[in-house]
Amino acid sequence: MSEGIVIGFDFDGTLVDSREAVRHALSETLPEFLDPQQAWSVDDVFHLSLDALRSRYRFRDNGAFFAFRRAFVKRFDNEHYKKVQPIEHAVDLLQNLKARYGSSRLFVLTNRRQESAAQIANALNFERFFAFITSVIPDGTENPKIVALSKALGRYETPYWSAYVGDHPKDAEAATRNGSTAILFDPSVMPKNPPKGAIVIDVLTDVLKIVEENREP
Repeated sequence: MSEGIVIGFDFDGTLVDSREAVRHALSETLPEFLDPQQAWSVDDVFHLSLDALRSRYRFRDNGAFFAFRRAFVKRFDNEHYKKVQPIEHAVDLLQNLKARYGSSRLFVLTNRRQESAAQIANALNFERFFAFITSVIPDGTENPKIVALSKALGRYETPYWSAYVGDHPKDAEAATRNGSTAILFDPSVMPKNPPKGAIVIDVLTDVLKIVEENREP
């Protein structure tokens, strides 16, 4: 490996835990826009995609769903983003990687809006660890992260060894499709048969071991 390493990270569920913040924003925002007769609970809707939420629950009128999306984002960004916390061992891992390889070799590629991710990273003092934070842009494909990761890796001169760390099978797919090592964090949320070629870990600091095993002397 003549030019070093490049390591990309997913954000929510990989480096930061945003569940409490999302729950608070949902519980305060969703009742304003749902049909008053619609039964719901935060636990029922928390893990739903926006499409699933829209199809399974009755909103007040045709425009209420889109108004809810805007209001939820505003409330999260203005009131609840500071509730987001680092995943256990995330700071230790990032400090070690930065010390060994430099922040210029690390980046974040997230499904979260770039502005929101940067706001959270700034609140947690995470920006010092990364060369850049960028977001996935929907492109009509089943997994737009494939193209987004290709563009992120394209910012670096080749050759290099690369890895992408995430918590979802689509993260692993994006990594392998781009010739990167796929590292899946937290097997408790993974399918029984992880994507072919993915390395599954349950402690973030194991990323450092994987890097050391794969880099050339």
